[in-house]
Amino acid sequence: MITDFEKNILKKLEQHFYDVVPLQLETYCLVVSSIACEVLKHFGIGSTLYACQVRHYSSKGIFAVGFVENKLAPSQWNGHVICKTRNWFLDASLYTLSKNFQIEVPLVVKVRADDFEKQEFAHHNISEGSVLRWFQAPENFDPKIPEEPEEIIQQYAKELITMIDGKLKNQ
Repeated sequence: MITDFEKNILKKLEQHFYDVVPLQLETYCLVVSSIACEVLKHFGIGSTLYACQVRHYSSKGIFAVGFVENKLAPSQWNGHVICKTRNWFLDASLYTLSKNFQIEVPLVVKVRADDFEKQEFAHHNISEGSVLRWFQAPENFDPKIPEEPEEIIQQYAKELITMIDGKLKNQ
């Protein structure tokens, strides 16, 4: 379980992430998850990057992001990653579902995981008949997470930390 302080930080991160981070990064799951992890670590909340697959289920069908059979450009990673802390996580790159499949999803969600050891470890209802589900990375894919430019991650993490610190002081 997480403390009320930790829930508050996660909530502020969810609400204000893209007030600071440019929307151009919304499809770069590794970058935005790394930023979120740095912010959480600043506030003493242990966090890690976690490779997974996210799927959207609705009457339109089932659409997946990360570890799919599509041919990608050599510079693109065929995976998806979230920022995980204990039994919660933050996914700040759901926009890929909107971009690729024209599905309305929130920019950022914080979700309590049912059990990170299960194949399907979490779900989040968006609206009636529209649900996001997170799964372990399929076994036939390499879940090794590539590295991203540290200077970009640190820059936006610092800006988010400053914003959240200000909001905490005004509570």
